[in-house]
Amino acid sequence: MVGRALLIGRRLHPSNQGFGQWCRENSFGDMARSHRADAMWLAENWDAVWAVVTADYNAVAHPTHVRQAYREATKVAAEGEAKPVPFTKEDADYAMKLHRLAEDKCNANESGVARAKLEKLGEDHGMTCEDQAAWT
Repeated sequence: MVGRALLIGRRLHPSNQGFGQWCRENSFGDMARSHRADAMWLAENWDAVWAVVTADYNAVAHPTHVRQAYREATKVAAEGEAKPVPFTKEDADYAMKLHRLAEDKCNANESGVARAKLEKLGEDHGMTCEDQAAWT
């Protein structure tokens, strides 16, 4: 996992400058800082994230998306209890299928339709524009 490798580099090099140099030397230099931070966060919080993700099967491939899904699923209710966002396994499977179709560069028409359906699915489940942009 990328996050684990980055955590090793961070532990070896606690200064930002040293860590940045380590990232460049180990093929992480072209990775955005925010993506590195999200990957490290995911590695550190994997057990808690996996419990939430599998509860509603809101699995998304990119660490940033998983982190956002985790934030949404654990929003604190007025009583202080975690309140998961309703997103079923079927919804997640459908979203992943739409995402694959939206990324298909060989079929522009089908790709556009899939992207529109994916945006609608996101809106139906209260996803922000940023969340939806990450899907397409």
